[in-house]
Amino acid sequence: MSAMNRQKLLFLLIENQKLIYHATQWELREFSKVETLGPAQRLFTRQNGFSSTDLRAVDAHLGLLNELDDESIEIKFAEASSRFSESGPLTKRSVPCGISDADLKDRLKKPKMGRMEATLLSLGFLEPKDGRSDFEKFIYDDRMNNRLSIDLQQFPLSLAFIEREEALSRSDLFEISHWRFRGGEIDTLEIFEWFERMDFDLPDQLLALAKKYHSRKTEGEHTASDTEERELNPKERSSLLQLIHAIAAQKPYLYDPENVNNGAINRIQNTIQDAGLRMSDKTIRKYLREGVSEADRVKDKNQ
Repeated sequence: MSAMNRQKLLFLLIENQKLIYHATQWELREFSKVETLGPAQRLFTRQNGFSSTDLRAVDAHLGLLNELDDESIEIKFAEASSRFSESGPLTKRSVPCGISDADLKDRLKKPKMGRMEATLLSLGFLEPKDGRSDFEKFIYDDRMNNRLSIDLQQFPLSLAFIEREEALSRSDLFEISHWRFRGGEIDTLEIFEWFERMDFDLPDQLLALAKKYHSRKTEGEHTASDTEERELNPKERSSLLQLIHAIAAQKPYLYDPENVNNGAINRIQNTIQDAGLRMSDKTIRKYLREGVSEADRVKDKNQ
């Protein structure tokens, strides 16, 4: 069953099904009978409407799927099936990120990790171990050198990868942030804690396993009481919510709870992204609402 699900997942990760059909020479009417996955055929002329880069993109996505064990494929397929139909559009925010503990453990034991591998793992995929992968060549070489011949909207996984990798590049975790340079490797746990803080969806157990393998505490370093995060007391929380409300209500944001569609959320989100951070609009709305409620409560109390 996993071979079949690999094929169906490939159709989800590349929106242009005609491209996959030509690139792999699959007969759609015999789709259910295909038992193995082969590399994309590169014998197509311009009349097919596909560039060699398009066909390499199919190989790239196929290569990532083939790195996963059968359990990862079944987990990922179950997640995909519960969220959208086989023929439905896939967005960069709905790429199935499920992955088996075995595949996670294989990579998370590394003490340090680079941007490419960490970003793929945060999406539930594994970077091939031997040499530069087809996916890496597609993202960095083909994307930048043949910009006009690639329609990235056809590749939701690539869009999701680029969004996360660029956010990670802006985070200052790596000394070199430009896309052309990997910028070395940094602490594995630090990377995935950053992804969590930025509110990115992560595979189940990823962060727990990273913490299990890479606890920062060493003997004689800090006690548990020293490292526990202290919750805000009511007065501190009230002050913070009032501050959020006061800033959001003024220019350039102009948040108005009576007119939530005036663009304020987008302006706030853009500012957060410009700072190299990330926060979902759902989280922003939550704290803005709480800020308004707290400001009203304090005003009523002071009257």
